[in-house]
Amino acid sequence: MELSASEKHHLNAAEGWLDLDDPVEAARELDEIGLANVIHPHVLLLRCRLYLAIHKPEYTHDIAITLTEQSPEIPDAWFYLACACSTLGQNEGAASALKKCFLAAEQNGAEKNWQDRALAAKDLEAFWCTNQTQI
Repeated sequence: MELSASEKHHLNAAEGWLDLDDPVEAARELDEIGLANVIHPHVLLLRCRLYLAIHKPEYTHDIAITLTEQSPEIPDAWFYLACACSTLGQNEGAASALKKCFLAAEQNGAEKNWQDRALAAKDLEAFWCTNQTQI
C-alpha cells in the first residue's frame, strides 16, 4: 500500500501542524488522506502522535497495540505504546514497550536516539517520576 503524492503532502502537513502544536489543523490534514490509506502505518503513527497531543491516550494505545502486533520492527509504534501506557498509569506496560522500542531501534543503530527521545518525552514523565520514587 503506497501513499499518493497528495497523501504524502497531507501527511507531511499534518506532521508540521503537530510540530507547531496545532492538532486541529493536523487532524484536518490527516482527514484528507483517502479511505484506502487510513490504515497505512505512517498515517497510523501520526494518528498516535495526534491522539497523545489531544489527551486521548486510550486511542493511541489501541492503534499502537495493532501496529506493534502487525509491525513489531517499527520502534515508533513501541514508543507511542509506551507513551500511552505511561499516560494511562500502566507503568509495567510502558516499561515493556520502551524495552521493545529500544530493541527494535537497535536493529538499525538508532537505540541511543530513541533513548534520548524517551527521556525528553513529556508523555513519559509520569513513568520516569514513578520509577524514580520506587528506587
